[in-house]
Amino acid sequence: MRGFLGTKELMPWPTGAQPFCGVPRCESCRVVSKWIRAEHERRSLHPGLRMSRMVLQSPSSKVASDLLSLNRSMSSQVIGLITGHGHLRKHLHRVGILQEDPLCRMCDNQEETTGHLIFDCPAIVREHYAVFGSLEEEFFSRKILIISNTSFGRSKNRWVSKRLKI
Repeated sequence: MRGFLGTKELMPWPTGAQPFCGVPRCESCRVVSKWIRAEHERRSLHPGLRMSRMVLQSPSSKVASDLLSLNRSMSSQVIGLITGHGHLRKHLHRVGILQEDPLCRMCDNQEETTGHLIFDCPAIVREHYAVFGSLEEEFFSRKILIISNTSFGRSKNRWVSKRLKI
């Protein structure tokens, strides 16, 4: 490589507290972001994961930071709602913790799943509307992750805990 005035310029060996990698940070971030998008696309083709696909439509650093800002109890409940692996009877029955029928403990009409509690359960439809302001899936998929450590978010958390006796 030629430097100023045509003299040969030597590349100095990097010094500092960090070990030298040789790959620019922007390149490593680009590769990781590309991998995350590809992995998200691959998982979106999975036949299951209906609730997760509905709520998490694409990778988002905002959603990740919102989830990481929640306390342990609230993040456990939100992630349980997103994945369907919460303290719901259908999931507990599937993993063998609950031996009785996985019917909804509120209405006894359908299996107690995230989708049933959020959209279909007639026993809590009025309270659901009061908390979320809508009963439509599209609205919920946009608003579920807005829960934060505000007083409104804490009231939702208490409402979910009280209703599901978690």
